[in-house]
Order: sequence, then C-alpha cells, then structure tokens
Amino acid sequence: MKSKLCLNSFMKVRLFLSFSLYFSLSLALMSCRDKETEEEQVVTVNPPSVRVNFLNKVGDSAIVAGHFYNRDGGEPFSLDLFKYYISHAALVNDAGDTLYLNEHTLIDEFDVNRHGFSSNPSIEGLSSNHFNKIIFALGVDQLHNTSGDQAGDLDPVYGMIWTWSTGYIFLKHEGQFLSSTGNPEPLLYHYGTVKAFTPITLPVDIHLENEKQFNINVKFDLNKMYSAVNNIGFEGNNVIQSTGPDDLPWILQMKANIAQSFSILD
Repeated sequence: MKSKLCLNSFMKVRLFLSFSLYFSLSLALMSCRDKETEEEQVVTVNPPSVRVNFLNKVGDSAIVAGHFYNRDGGEPFSLDLFKYYISHAALVNDAGDTLYLNEHTLIDEFDVNRHGFSSNPSIEGLSSNHFNKIIFALGVDQLHNTSGDQAGDLDPVYGMIWTWSTGYIFLKHEGQFLSSTGNPEPLLYHYGTVKAFTPITLPVDIHLENEKQFNINVKFDLNKMYSAVNNIGFEGNNVIQSTGPDDLPWILQMKANIAQSFSILD
C-alpha cells in the first residue's frame, strides 16, 4: 500500500514538474515571439534629402573658361577662376521655423564636385513642413572669419584666405576684361572683409516629406553682379583685394549688386 502511495506521489510530482516546465517554455516562446513582433514593427524612417545646386551664369549663358562675355553697360570679361562661400543656408517654413542645411560651403565653378551641397535635415516636431523661403549668405560669418586654421571647406588649402587677422576671401574672380581699345587686361577681384558679408532671401515653394529627395537650383548671374544696381567699371579698377581703406566704396557697390544676383530656377 505504501509503495502504491509513493508511486502515486511520484507520478503527481513528475506531472507537476512536466507541466511547470511546459508552462515556462511556453512563456519563453511567447516572449520571443513578442520581441520578434516588436522588432518587425520598428521601421526606420529616413529624413528628406535636400540638394542645393548653384548654377553660375552670365545672363543665360553657361560659363566657359577663357570665353569673353558681354555685360550690361560695361566691358566684356572672362573667367579663369571663380569661387565663393555660401554660409548658413536654411529653409524657413510658414510658421517661421528655420531648418538649417549647411554651415560653410565653397562653391567652385571649375570643380564639378563643388557646385552645391546636400543635407538630410530632420523635420520631426515642426509645426509645418511647407517652406516658403530659402536664406543664406555669401561670405564667411564673423565668428569663423578670423578664427585661425580651420578644417573642411574653410581649410586654407583652398586659397580663400588673406591672413588670419584679415580673414577669408568671400568671392574670388580672376580672368581678363577687354579695355576700351579692345585689348585684354587682367581682372582680379577678391571680395571680402566683414562689411562684404551679404545675406540673401529667396522665395521657394517646397513641402518636405521623409524618404523623398528635393532639389533647389539657385542661379547666380554675374551680369547682375557687375551691373544690377551699380555699374562696376573694370578699366582703371581691375585689381582689388578688399583690404585697403579705399576699397570700401567698391565693396558696398558689389554687395548691393550681389544681393540682386541670386534667383531660384524652376
């Protein structure tokens, strides 16, 4: 009788342990499945890709090195070198929120890898994804302008700085112009210093969405840069470094023209 009782007890214990083990395994499997389901539900959302391209032209003409271009009310000119800094580009939405796209970017007409920049800004938390303005500046901001040796596009290796105390060349145009006698003469314009920093605001109509790519094409018209508000005469005024006290009137004339020289291309 005792043996039978012991056997029954043993079977009950064994059954209980089997059930406990089965229950534990079931819980573990359910937990794994829940985790797998959670992992399957996590979807990576990529922010929008925004590419800003700068297209340098003389009127509607593309730039070809060494070619002479006519301009409104002034001497024809050519380009052998043309580069400039675009800083703190940003999109502004309907609510006035600012979405920054870059810090400082060197645009170089004769380097195909330096015709613009790309950005992947986060649009999370914005009250509106519709943007009606793009803002930027031609030049290097005052904080970075005389901060010494810097990396990236502000690296002195690009030849866009005078000295640490004087600062960066914001825009550099080197080429030739045709004088009143029709002879080619050197043209060297190095535009810069704090007073030359030129803010730009242009209208856009963009609705940013995650996972999508957007291109903004900005035209820089050199005809307007030399003729828009002030006619910049080259003859007797063809080599300017911006660093002398007599250069200020030219800087302010150029600044007024540059502010009118950018537009958005469809």
